[in-house]
Amino acid sequence: MAAPYHRSVGSPLLFGAKTIQFGTHKKVFFSDYDQALIVATSMTAEHRFPMWIYKAQHNQHAGYLIAGHGAHTLEKPDSVLQSKQIDQMQYKDNLPTLLESDALSPSAVTRIAIRNNEFLQCHSRVTEADIIAWTMMQSEPALIFNVNPTSTAAEAKKISNRIKSMLQNALYCQTAVRWLNSFNFIVAVRWPDDDGLSPRHKVENGWWILSAQEQCSEGVSPKCEDVQKKANDR
Repeated sequence: MAAPYHRSVGSPLLFGAKTIQFGTHKKVFFSDYDQALIVATSMTAEHRFPMWIYKAQHNQHAGYLIAGHGAHTLEKPDSVLQSKQIDQMQYKDNLPTLLESDALSPSAVTRIAIRNNEFLQCHSRVTEADIIAWTMMQSEPALIFNVNPTSTAAEAKKISNRIKSMLQNALYCQTAVRWLNSFNFIVAVRWPDDDGLSPRHKVENGWWILSAQEQCSEGVSPKCEDVQKKANDR
């Protein structure tokens, strides 16, 4: 998910956009939000994952970059999944379509990136304790994690197992994981005193997945809210 649009640098959609070095990898820099949104919408349709557009500076020029993980912001995605794209995911995984499913939604969502064994949200480091404390406060949470795009399949699997163990050992809850693409997975939780649907049922339900990916993210630490406020004030 690191840069699917880089393969299409010659595309008319990218006319006037620039490929720039951003950290350790390249990104496409857009001077216009509307152009970035067109490309983000195309990427969402192709990869069946929401996209976020955020402000950036390049050579003292203001512009926009696209991200496919949402861990840098608490805002809703700029480009959201459509029902047909969820149905494509369900069909690929041999799961019921939206018409065949009950409407479900998580009570709250948080999105967190994992880099070098650290948890990051809104460009700030958060801890296991932050994640556990936030999860404890929710009735039916959804946690979406983004692993480093350079991770191997085995490394990514190890990370998802670590998250499951962390939550289960600290909270004595049941969990289930579903990979949304190669670098993003979602975790559902059920509490010991909850006789409702299993976490596996939730992550396999298309409505639950759609709702989780449409929602704003919640910060697991107060500093995430502070970073978001500063970003909105810029």
